[in-house]
Amino acid sequence: MASRARWGILAKAIRESASAGSTGGAGGVSDAEADDVSVRSFKTFGLFETAMSERTADGQWIRYIWPGHAIEVRLESKPLSLRDMMGFNNTGNVCVWPSEEVLAMYCLHNPEIAAGQTVCELGAGMTGLAALCVAVALSPARVHITDGNARSVAGLRACIDRNASLLAHVPITAAELAWGPGVPPYHGDRFDLILCADCLFFQATHGELAMLLDAMLAPQGVCLMMAPRRGGTLAAFCDRLRQSTDFGIDLVERYDDDVWHRHEQNIALPTYKPDLHYPVMLRITRPSVGK
Repeated sequence: MASRARWGILAKAIRESASAGSTGGAGGVSDAEADDVSVRSFKTFGLFETAMSERTADGQWIRYIWPGHAIEVRLESKPLSLRDMMGFNNTGNVCVWPSEEVLAMYCLHNPEIAAGQTVCELGAGMTGLAALCVAVALSPARVHITDGNARSVAGLRACIDRNASLLAHVPITAAELAWGPGVPPYHGDRFDLILCADCLFFQATHGELAMLLDAMLAPQGVCLMMAPRRGGTLAAFCDRLRQSTDFGIDLVERYDDDVWHRHEQNIALPTYKPDLHYPVMLRITRPSVGK
């Protein structure tokens, strides 16, 4: 249903762009349709205190606050264009997804996972909230934030610049990194800790994501992935990992008492659908012996 809705909106954008004689805009893509595509009926677990900061021509800066720290990230205010919709998934430009919020707080509640480690976030959207929280508060050796969309990467670099005074103690970079059919194999650095939030929507790219993790995860490294079950997409990715890698795989339903408590409270809400909105933690480990 969600995949069909995405293509329905893309088709509408193509028709309206064509009738307007331009390929630069998506035409009448309504907020309601965008919410339907992104399943935004549930928006946050409320794990961070947030406050509006500066609004610029490029978007709205939002302050994320937790005990002893605060960072600012930018959400774009520009409408989706046909070009954006046809490129690598760009939904991370318009919101911070619940899975990203949960991943960030899980890291903050478990600082030992990142201390002294090289860290990479995949599919970070334009905010990279989890990676920024790790960089600011958890003393990693290095942080690399990535997304497959050039517009998202520009946003990530803006967020790094915005928080530069808080990041002076750690090397931090942002770069474009995609996976999928036709994308060249990865031959870059390996990382001790890889973070990934809600990147399993498109099952057609599960194989490429598994190969990317295999190429990026260091010996004895760990990948922490947060993703809802979403009608079997999470299970399908786990099956793919078992078929194509020697990773250890551990699915954890209850990984944080605060998140679990909020999940239980949310079940009573008509807008909350656990299969779509509750992130399960997938912990992927590289065996000590081997690669």
